[in-house]
Amino acid sequence: TSQFTARSSGFYSLTVFNSSGCFVNSTNNVNVTVNPTPVIPTVSISGPTQFCEGESVNLSVSLSEGITYSWHNQDGALTGAVSNSFAATLTGEYFLEIQNSDGCRSKTVPVGVIVGRMPLKPDIETGSYTEGKCLGETPIRLSVDNAITGYNYKWFRNGASVADTSFIEGFLKPGQYYVEVQDGECTNDSDSLNVWFKDAPPKPFIYAKGPTVWYLTSSIITALKYKWYYNGTLISGADDYLYIANQNLGKYNLSISNDGVCYTISDTLTIPEVTGIDDADPFEAMRIYPNPTTGLFTIEMNNNVFGELIIDIFSQNGSKVLNIKFEKTTEHFSSQIDLSGHSKGMYLINLSIDKFKAVRKVMVE
Repeated sequence: TSQFTARSSGFYSLTVFNSSGCFVNSTNNVNVTVNPTPVIPTVSISGPTQFCEGESVNLSVSLSEGITYSWHNQDGALTGAVSNSFAATLTGEYFLEIQNSDGCRSKTVPVGVIVGRMPLKPDIETGSYTEGKCLGETPIRLSVDNAITGYNYKWFRNGASVADTSFIEGFLKPGQYYVEVQDGECTNDSDSLNVWFKDAPPKPFIYAKGPTVWYLTSSIITALKYKWYYNGTLISGADDYLYIANQNLGKYNLSISNDGVCYTISDTLTIPEVTGIDDADPFEAMRIYPNPTTGLFTIEMNNNVFGELIIDIFSQNGSKVLNIKFEKTTEHFSSQIDLSGHSKGMYLINLSIDKFKAVRKVMVE
């Protein structure tokens, strides 16, 4: 044809033929030089390409001499993005156009980036909670102010998850509380709320023994004030650590105070659906301290098992070094034992009361 597209370097000439078969060569040759295009580099990606607002992913290629760089997305060249690396912070398709000293250009394979929407930072509505005020006998409620439908909320106390709702309610333990909101894969945390209360006794537990007559006792017997509740109503005259419920089945709570002002209420106990303490191991929560010891240590327990408590202590070679008997008549029991006059080493403590037995170890150093 009368036209030719040259794609390779070289000298090009033209020969023209007529219908008679005569021909003539062009009067000149054209020297064509095809400059090489830059080698298309591989884009390195430093991290995930799907993340939340406020984060980024770094895209980069190896730096080469004589090469200029221009980063693009689907809308065109990115202003100022003219180095061999680029931090992408928005959703888009990113590629790099490189140009060599001959003005030839190449483009990298596009990299897709997806940036998730960051949910609004939640605020905590404190409700009836007042910092430093006595917790009392009324549960408090912490909630997300203006909670958004479709968001997921999770509450934390001292870094541990406590609830998966937009609010928490109850007799909350002191600690640092915050709420996390999640929208898809993106999360945002509220400011931390320091929950603390005026000094109050620890929460009591109710022990129940029956079923002919139901006896309810507090795990704490040294409080100044006691208030018993039956199905949410205060029981008139029930102001001791022990309450005889007879056959009045239902829900019971106990509230205690050390000053008559600040009260701590127990969890609800329902009789007769609860398991009484008849078969509860009285040694389960027993404390022996300090352990290891220099010789003098304390045995302490709280339970409603009464009778003769026998404590036998044996050395490692099986020799009995002490035999002690106590008449346990109260829920709380505490006694100091002294092994200071005996050799150092491990000792076995055998305990028995009623039908229960236990073995513990103590180290004398």
